[in-house]
Amino acid sequence: MKKLILVWLMCAPLSLLALDVAREELSPYIDTAIEFQNYEGPREVIQTLEEIRGIGAFIGAQFVPEPATFSYFGRYTVIHAVDPTIDVGLDADIMLLAEDARVDHINNLRTILSAYLETAYDYSLADSRLLAEYITIYNAVFRRNLEFFQGRYKPVVLQHLSEENVGLSVLYSDWPGGTEMVIPLRDGAGPGRLDAVGPRELLEPEVIASLRDRPDMGIDTRRDMVDLLERVIDEVVAEIEVERAELEAEVEELAERERVTPDELTPEEREEIVTQREDVERRQAELAEREEAVEDLTEDVRRLRDELAEDIETVLDREEDEAVAAVPDEQPDPEVVEEPTEEPAPEARAPEPVRTVYMLVRRENGVVVGRLARVDAATGEETHRSSLDTVYGRRFLELEGNYILIADDAGTPRLTQVDTDSLEPIVFGDQEIAAGSMLTTSGGAVFAVMREGNAWYLGRFTAGLELLERSSVAVDPDTYIHFSGPRVYVQATDGTVRPLNQTNMTTE
Repeated sequence: MKKLILVWLMCAPLSLLALDVAREELSPYIDTAIEFQNYEGPREVIQTLEEIRGIGAFIGAQFVPEPATFSYFGRYTVIHAVDPTIDVGLDADIMLLAEDARVDHINNLRTILSAYLETAYDYSLADSRLLAEYITIYNAVFRRNLEFFQGRYKPVVLQHLSEENVGLSVLYSDWPGGTEMVIPLRDGAGPGRLDAVGPRELLEPEVIASLRDRPDMGIDTRRDMVDLLERVIDEVVAEIEVERAELEAEVEELAERERVTPDELTPEEREEIVTQREDVERRQAELAEREEAVEDLTEDVRRLRDELAEDIETVLDREEDEAVAAVPDEQPDPEVVEEPTEEPAPEARAPEPVRTVYMLVRRENGVVVGRLARVDAATGEETHRSSLDTVYGRRFLELEGNYILIADDAGTPRLTQVDTDSLEPIVFGDQEIAAGSMLTTSGGAVFAVMREGNAWYLGRFTAGLELLERSSVAVDPDTYIHFSGPRVYVQATDGTVRPLNQTNMTTE
């Protein structure tokens, strides 16, 4: 995957570079606001995160660089569609979901996809999750737009795509038997490179527009992708520097050979020098093109960062306006009496009831457990309750569109992701969590006390419940968790307070 993103920039359509395309010029096939509709009913079987990730890891373990098909018992299939003999267009992996595929929530689909990318292409957890989110949005905005894919991908990819099923539906019930999810690849994609999956290709204007349509304007997701692109640039620049040094050495060697009088060379030696000169000139031209492409990409990333900065200001201004609007107006001076104006009374209409989510609790064997319920905000009347009735801690977080809490899973407390609409569990985490653990969040991550062996540690998790880091010191399972600046404070097993770095969870 050495020539990676630069190959795309040289052979892909110029529209790939136009990140600032006007809204009215975007594809007529899609509505930029992508909202996935997940199954909201009770589940007979709830898989753990490890089980869901196992599907993607199983497929990824079959990866080979040649054209091939990888499958999880026929339910989930990836077609590795590559053709190194063709220079124009993109290769791709295509994920198909069979009729008996059981995934019915976008988070679980992204978990499968993320685990596949981790295993097949050696991505980190954070990068694979980021790419999985972009890939699902990318395929949703171009759902059933075969013309879009025909303009960008090689014939080896297009032969597996259909007008009816290409891309990803926003409706979960359409996924089984109706999904051809395209994962763009650079030429020669293989494990160990940041650009194996095409991050630049995923930044189509329609994808950016969909992220900007979110209430938070997709700030964190877009910033993470820009960070990934900057690391891609660093990786490619380092490659170019190595190749430039090798080429300079070869140029010097060639110059030495060419200083010899032609009469002193055999015909074979003269032919070798001509061939070497042609090869050097070809590589010099390629290197110049690659350097120019990196400069163009660097400029695009700079523009993306500028757009992010503007959108961050927009979000901050909006939050400030909302905060001001929430402050009640000053009461009028009691000495000033204004004459009421008579206006015709509007036709009486019953207001729409406002509902909120509440935690119903009870005590079992001396332990307080709860259940989420939706109630009328004005009267407290219960209108819906979750089937999950073993929530610990009377505390739940709302993060990335779902609730996160600690609940019992077959006798073991685990982090649990719950759908905000149905209040039903989506997935259980892998680690055992202290039933009485404080549950909190910072920097988009979830913090809770987890067991490892016979000891308890503070764990830092993604919103998808995947473990990022655990504390370097054992902690009291009932520790208070306190954040201040870049540190998180916990109570160690010896009763002392220990400051940890929030990112790597080590003592400072």
